[in-house]
Amino acid sequence: MLESTTRQGVKDFADKYLIPYMKVEIDCSGDANNNRCTSVDRKTIIGKIDTWNSKTRTDVVTFKTKDNMLFSLFTTTPVHIVIAVDINGDKAPNTIGKDIFWVGVFFQNNNNHYYRKGSSGVYLWGSGNTREYLMRTSQDACKKEDTIGIEGGSCAAVILLDGWKISKEYPW
Repeated sequence: MLESTTRQGVKDFADKYLIPYMKVEIDCSGDANNNRCTSVDRKTIIGKIDTWNSKTRTDVVTFKTKDNMLFSLFTTTPVHIVIAVDINGDKAPNTIGKDIFWVGVFFQNNNNHYYRKGSSGVYLWGSGNTREYLMRTSQDACKKEDTIGIEGGSCAAVILLDGWKISKEYPW
């Protein structure tokens, strides 16, 4: 359970539920910024700098595993944590929906929000919604068009709905 929406609350969550079970090479959570774990900015699928995943943010808990995966955790509410997983660390393309995928940890049921409809648990960002919604309507839609959210944030949920395949419609 998330005890606090502060950086320390997210760090406590990572220390208890994630880091002991992973082969962590570098924990950058104590850094003034995350420059020991990452030296590049992450982008949305349309090329905008992803401000939630920026290397200069001081409120994001970041660690890198021995196989070079980068995990960045943050929250804005007491009901969820976002885990952004960059599957190849600092190697290109560093783009949400291509090599960065979002996972949500939800601490209570939520039936009224775009990022997860359903019960508490761990889900790919946007899961519980229809494919059409995730590709066209969602605030974090899996499309190469400007949205009010983070373009590409729902792409992992689309890949799941497509049977773990990347369809021709996928926004490469």
